[in-house]
Parts: sequence; C-alpha cells; structure tokens
Amino acid sequence: MQRSDLMQDPTVSSLALARFEAEEEGAAALMLALSVLWHPDARRIGQQALLAQSARPWLLSRKEPLFFAPGEGAGLPLEHASVSRSPVQLCPAPDGSVQLLVAEPERVRCELDGQALLSAPGLAGVRLAAERLRTGVVVLLGGEVWLCLHWVRTPPPAAQGPSSNTGLVGISSAIRRLRQQVAAMAASELPVLLLGESGTGKELVARALHAGSPRRARPMVSVNMAALTEGLAASDLFGAARGAYTGAAQARPGLFAEAAGGTLFLDEIGDTPPAVQPMLLRVIESSEYRALGSGRTERADVRLIAATDRELQAAAGFNQPLLRRLEALVISLPPLRERREDLGVLILHLLQRGPAQALLPPPHLPSRVLRALFLHHWPGNVRQLGHALQRLLMAAQSGDWLGEQELLGLAPTPQAAGPSGSAAGVTTWPDTAAMAPARRRYRAPDEITAEQLIHALDLSGWCLREAAQALGVSRPSLYNLLARHPEVRQADQLSGEEIRAALAGRPGEASLSELASRLRTPREALRRRLRALGI
Repeated sequence: MQRSDLMQDPTVSSLALARFEAEEEGAAALMLALSVLWHPDARRIGQQALLAQSARPWLLSRKEPLFFAPGEGAGLPLEHASVSRSPVQLCPAPDGSVQLLVAEPERVRCELDGQALLSAPGLAGVRLAAERLRTGVVVLLGGEVWLCLHWVRTPPPAAQGPSSNTGLVGISSAIRRLRQQVAAMAASELPVLLLGESGTGKELVARALHAGSPRRARPMVSVNMAALTEGLAASDLFGAARGAYTGAAQARPGLFAEAAGGTLFLDEIGDTPPAVQPMLLRVIESSEYRALGSGRTERADVRLIAATDRELQAAAGFNQPLLRRLEALVISLPPLRERREDLGVLILHLLQRGPAQALLPPPHLPSRVLRALFLHHWPGNVRQLGHALQRLLMAAQSGDWLGEQELLGLAPTPQAAGPSGSAAGVTTWPDTAAMAPARRRYRAPDEITAEQLIHALDLSGWCLREAAQALGVSRPSLYNLLARHPEVRQADQLSGEEIRAALAGRPGEASLSELASRLRTPREALRRRLRALGI
C-alpha cells in the first residue's frame, strides 16, 4: 500500500500513517547491531558495533567486534576480564533470524533475555527470530557486560551523540529519526501533533521544537487541556474582559496572549472541553480570537504544538476538522519497549541528571538490578523508568538494594505467567541451575558445581552475601566452596604490585566489583586488603 492510498482512507489514523512512514523509510536499510547497555567502564555505555552482511558468522568475544562511539573514528573491543576470549558465534539467516552458537558455555557465561545458556548442558545453539530482534535481545556476557542485539535502520551519523543537542537521549534508530524530525520541523510555523504513550517524552519533544525554532527567544507556554474546566476554559485560553463573568473585576490575558511571539503547547489535547474545540479551530484557520466578553479581535501570533496519548480519529466528541488542522505535521514517539537498546544511556543519563550527580561516577548496580531494568516491559515508558531509578537511589543511599517488585513499583502479589513467561507486562526470566528460586531454599553444597559458583559470583559482583542467596547455600557452606575452588584467591595473599597492575590504566575508575572480578577474590575481603595496603 502506498502513502497516498492511506491518506485518502478516512479510517486510517494519523498515528497509523506516521508509523507507516517510519517503517517505509527504513525498510530497505536494516542492519544488525550490538549496543553496549552497561559496562563497568561507563564510557563504553552506548557504543555500537554494526554487523555487516557476511557469509561467515560474526564473532562476539573479549577481542571482537569493535564498538564505536558516535563521532569517534577508532573502535574498541569489549576488553573486560569477565568476557571470555572464547567467542559466541552469530550466524545470520536469509529470513532475518540469527542462530547463536556457543561452543564452551561454561567459559563464556552468556545469557539471552535472562536465560543462561549454562542451564542447558549440550546446547548447540539458539535461534533468534527476526521479530524478537526487532525489539532487541538483551545479552549478558560474563556477568558484567550487558549488550543489546537488535536491528538498526541506518548507520548512526558520525557526529550525533546519545543526546545530540535536543535533549532527546538515545542511540536507537527510532530516537535518531525523532531527532531528525524535530530538526526538520522546528523552523516551520505549521501546527505539530505529537502522538505517543504516556511517559514517552512528548513535552520534551515540544520543548526541543521550540528551542530549535525562530521563536526560541519568546516564551513557550504549556497547558494541560484535561485540567481546564468547561466553564472557564475559554477565558483561560483567550482571556476575559472586565465584567465578562461573575468575579471578573478586571481584564486578564489568556494563554494565547502569554505565548505571543512564542509557542503554545496544548498537552492532552484529546481531553479539550467540547465547547472550546470550535474556538481553537477558528484560531488555527484565521489566526484571530476574541477574549471572553470583548468586542475586539486579537491577533494570535503563536505556534501551536499539541500532544495526546489517545486515538483521536475514533475519539467520541472530538472535533474532526480541528484534528485535521492540528495534524499538519505529525511526530509519533516510540515506546521504550521498542527501543530497548536505549535503556543503558537512558539509565546513565537519569542517574547523573543534575550538576552534582553529573560529577560523580555512576553507582555500581548489582546484576539482579540491571537484569530487572533491562528486561522489564516499561508500560509507563521513560517516566516510569525515572521513578524506578529514584526509588533505587534512595534505597541505595541507606545501604540497601530494592527487590524486583519494589524497584519496578509492582504489587507484591503472585501472578500467573503466560506462555511466554510474562505476566501483567513484566518480563520474567528462567534462573540458571546456579540460581535459587524466588522462595528461599537451601541446597546442599555438593549440588553446586565449580562453574555455577563462579557464575553466581560474577552475577553478584563477587559479593558473598548475594552469591550465597543466589545459590541457595549458607554463608559457611559458601566459604567451604570458595576454599576448594582453584580460581578463587584469598585477598590477603594478593600483593600490592598485583593489585596496582590490575588497576593500571584506569586508577580510581574501576569499581570494587570489577577489581574483584579481575582478581577473582571476594569483594569485602578485597576492600579490607586495599585499606591495609593503603591503596
């Protein structure tokens, strides 16, 4: 179907048309990419590796492929001690799917959307369907490095960073296209209709449109149309003359007058009182209005931007001619679940928002916290993510980490999972053989293999308390397992030279968990050793 056919069909909404255009533009330019969601070195978050078409499998390991930051000509491999040199093979198929093969799952320690490959001995490979790749597959390597395997529409522009100059944070094709639309539409005087679910950032886009327009030096005035009462909506928008209604002791300007020369942002336009909708239509058509009770016509010198999370095409009581005027230009904002590759840079941005936080390194987030953040469905989009991170930081300041239910703001009631393992919009993940069920159950130490022990330690950042809980063993039993494992080292046997060598190149930036993972020693014991050595 062509765009012209859709435009002539009265049953096709502006939202459906915008989505069609987005898919049409990028259909012929799909490429597979790996984006760094989280890395112990925060500077790596948001870097991407584009996987070019090839008859040979792509290899993913500590040494390859190269990941590039926007605007940088030189790429770097993942280069982290937790990531194995033994590669994961990614084999593309003609139907758009990708076969993932791991020859040595015990060494690689790889998870896909929370499913640990270690939990399926003898596993030859996993097929990732094209549709699953469209929304992004979360890959965890070595318990420390998180990636997203996904499609991109076009290679990222060389000079465009995760937020560019618009404040719109992200590295996905969807957010890049959104920034391009903002740049293209900002200079226009035509009304813009912003379509998107609650929490996707419609007001942020409106502010970016205003900031990029010739009206940027004049005010931008925002109004929530759902908050306007039927009786006072007209006077709030257009003003009122003295004596226009009971209590109007003096004339007052309306929001159109306040925004003169600038931008008027009409949020929740779908909830506009019905009596005001024809008035708005007249303003758009003639650029004129009259204050309530006034006989003088005023000139409306504003650029209108409207936003809604509703389908106005089928909305009962909404003025359809007004909708046609408002949608002269349309921007459809993507939900967060459709740009999972943006989660890492968004989390980093939200954690460091504010001048004080921007000077601090991001906190070390346990793997179970990152797993919950990266695998959640986020029905409330970026707003919900921001609230979750606020709860997380408040709890972390008191020395505690929230459980999944508290972190995501979910009611702590058991819910039945569907066929895909999801319930009420929450993505769940199967535990590995090394991880205990949600209900605490102690296991015999003999049930824990050496590989499962290291896997649990890596997932917990080498924190013994978290590792013991994950494995379902007591702390004394964990100590016995550590004493028998050949890879685990005693912190008091580490020399200062060896510790300094592990820190070389990035002094002060390596987290304690990262250092513990490099040295293969428990985190708290390493902390005491560092103090004793004065490091």
